[in-house]
Amino acid sequence: MKPVVDSRKRTPRRKNHARMPAEVKGQEQPSARSILDRDWVAWDTAQRLGSVIEQSTAPTTDGVDRRKLGQSGKSAALSSVIYLSSPVHVIRWVPDAEQPILFAATCADEPGTDFVATFTLDTQNHCAHQVARCPHPGGVQALVTVGQRFVSGSSSGYIALSEVDGSNLRGIGRLEASGCAALVALDGATSLAAVGDNGSIASIDLSTQQVVLSDEKLDQSLFGCSAAASLHASEVVVAGCAPHLEIIDLRRRPSTMGERLFHPNPNMSFESIAVDPAQPTVVFAGSSAGELAIWDRRMGQMPFARYLLHDGPLWDVRIIPSIAGRLVTAGEDGTVLIWNFGFNPIFGSSHRQGPWNAELSTEDVYRVADSGSFAFNSVDPHPQSGLLAFGSDNGSLTIMETIA
Repeated sequence: MKPVVDSRKRTPRRKNHARMPAEVKGQEQPSARSILDRDWVAWDTAQRLGSVIEQSTAPTTDGVDRRKLGQSGKSAALSSVIYLSSPVHVIRWVPDAEQPILFAATCADEPGTDFVATFTLDTQNHCAHQVARCPHPGGVQALVTVGQRFVSGSSSGYIALSEVDGSNLRGIGRLEASGCAALVALDGATSLAAVGDNGSIASIDLSTQQVVLSDEKLDQSLFGCSAAASLHASEVVVAGCAPHLEIIDLRRRPSTMGERLFHPNPNMSFESIAVDPAQPTVVFAGSSAGELAIWDRRMGQMPFARYLLHDGPLWDVRIIPSIAGRLVTAGEDGTVLIWNFGFNPIFGSSHRQGPWNAELSTEDVYRVADSGSFAFNSVDPHPQSGLLAFGSDNGSLTIMETIA
């Protein structure tokens, strides 16, 4: 029977970024001298002319009508819904497993109720089976798969490593005075970066299970960090409350200001980030307003395309690795959307970026789920198959086969 879950539950992620300053109070805004020369034009544009640019270059809806977005035209050959006892905060597939394996982590308001669950999928009988349930100290805010193990980061800053079956859960690091907002696998999954919600960052060697770098003096604009993704073996892109993304090279001291990707709206903040491993110059970010912004680092520091098709924060954005030019998003509005950038590129488009075409029509974006009431916090496509999983605030975990 479907358990009763308090619909008012909200994960710690449900903070009001609009009331959170882009800088810590009492500290000055960065001066022109503190901005790298190559960043000055973009920084000046974003900070001083942001409101004007926002009015003239608002997120496009040309050819894409949110009200006309259709449901997936394909019936799900496999669909399984599992109800957990707490809001599902983050889910991730295990790549290269003989049988599909999925991790699901919860993040509730009550202490001592959070866990990471492991599921295997029986594709013949169209059902999922829970094989492990591992209690976790603190709400799980970040989760990354490393081989057939998982690394989790909690609201208390605790970072843990465990086997697929949930056994041998052990701490491998801790962020001081900060929750762990994001985990990013680096160097072929031999190390990872842990980013705190106060902007701190740590690099952890998974072979020795020790912290090899820790920096608590990142730029103040990363206060309220919510997401991070890998760009290169040693580069991560991080989002905070500021209207820009920060690119950090862990080969040098992270607190040294690096490259930035700006947004024209000075009041914008971001909740999710994705990078196409096959084309790492292209960066996607989901905003607190539901906008999907796309940058190409070869084209400059401002987004070359922006789309507003979610009504509320865009909590997760993921590249679909099995099909070029597609990604999937999940939002506070209770919808999961698949975006088909690589289908029928528009003739004469000046924004052709490999498989990512900056022009979409209503037929290129469709809903695969619409809860109508509960937010979808996380979504993940299986790396090799057409399986898609997404988790909700009401504790539901849905697995379906919709991606063709």
